[in-house]
Amino acid sequence: MTTTYHYLRDGQQFGPLSIQHLKQAVTSGALRPQDLVWGAGMSEWVPAARLKGLFPQGASAHAVNAQPARRSRAVLWCALGGGAALLLVVLVLVLVLRGGGADESTTPKTEIAATDRKPEAQPTNPPEPRVQPPASEPPAQKKDNPQPAGKGAPDAEALAELNRGNAAADRKEWGQAITHYTAALKRQPDLVPALVNRGRASLVQGKLDDTIADCTRATQLAPDSAEAYTWLAGARLDKGDLAGATADATKAIARDSKQASAYFVRGTAHLKQDRAEQALADFTEAIGLNPNNATFYNNRAIAYQKLGRPQQAAADFGKRDALSGGGPAPGGQGSAAKQQAFARLKQAEAEYLQANAIYEAEYARYNAQRSMRVPPGIPRPPIQPVSQQAIQRRELARIAFQQARQAYENTP
Repeated sequence: MTTTYHYLRDGQQFGPLSIQHLKQAVTSGALRPQDLVWGAGMSEWVPAARLKGLFPQGASAHAVNAQPARRSRAVLWCALGGGAALLLVVLVLVLVLRGGGADESTTPKTEIAATDRKPEAQPTNPPEPRVQPPASEPPAQKKDNPQPAGKGAPDAEALAELNRGNAAADRKEWGQAITHYTAALKRQPDLVPALVNRGRASLVQGKLDDTIADCTRATQLAPDSAEAYTWLAGARLDKGDLAGATADATKAIARDSKQASAYFVRGTAHLKQDRAEQALADFTEAIGLNPNNATFYNNRAIAYQKLGRPQQAAADFGKRDALSGGGPAPGGQGSAAKQQAFARLKQAEAEYLQANAIYEAEYARYNAQRSMRVPPGIPRPPIQPVSQQAIQRRELARIAFQQARQAYENTP
């Protein structure tokens, strides 16, 4: 009986094939030395180079051990080939969940996270792929002091600490704001505005678990708090929990249909799952509520591109550029320093794009291997997780891009 073989390339399985067909695949370039091969009687998948007579002697030693850099570069250039389209992805959450710096009804400033934001420890298994770099700062909401749930009139000193925290948040002193909110909650643990606003400040600093804890508690005390569900959705989005982000954003919208940020978060979750029609509808709602947010137009333009509507995409990109200023204007006092800061920002942006494209390529391979269906009787090929090098490189590039954005914004 003739032995048949299967081979695995970039997460896709081919076979059964005879040895002659395998050789034809080698000749055509479809089968590479580093691709895994399995045949009846073999105990495990092995690199194709180990099958005797399949490749010229000595031609594949280097290829077997080589990292798939060529494919990563191919994916990178594919990702960057869209030019403005993918470059826009880097700006996705710069203005909104942590980058608006303004009330829903006002024009947000283009900001990135404060330089003291610390990334969470990377998980062993890769998170869901990110469509864009993490957000910088959530849009400011009107800070009122409603009666907290459960215990009558608020404690006077607790309210004073809450107001001190709100003032620090207005100055973007997020660590100080958290200190004041914490002091308020020590005096009155059920003070809902302190929980919600501390959750927002934690979101700015990348303390996503703290945001989830505070906002979950807030929704238990005040089930109608749309803000709590909005920040909860933003934290889940940053953690890669797209289903949770969608559910919480939907709850926020159900409680307050004018929550533009909730529409944005839900639209972004749709966009990251290739549900462009739903994303388009949510971004359009967000723009209707806040037509002065550049990132809303940016993401809607990406949705238009995915739907094959380039004219609408170009129009939204133009609105985004008009709202964000499109870079420093030449001439004028401080122009040279601003131009230098802008050049550093663009370099950091390009480095983030490159690191992100490599990460996304590795994640796509991992996801394909994990979801691949293996016929009965064939052992499952080994699943290669996203490398720590790719995860760390992207995280460092993200932080550098945020710092460059902050420096650009602070340069007169």
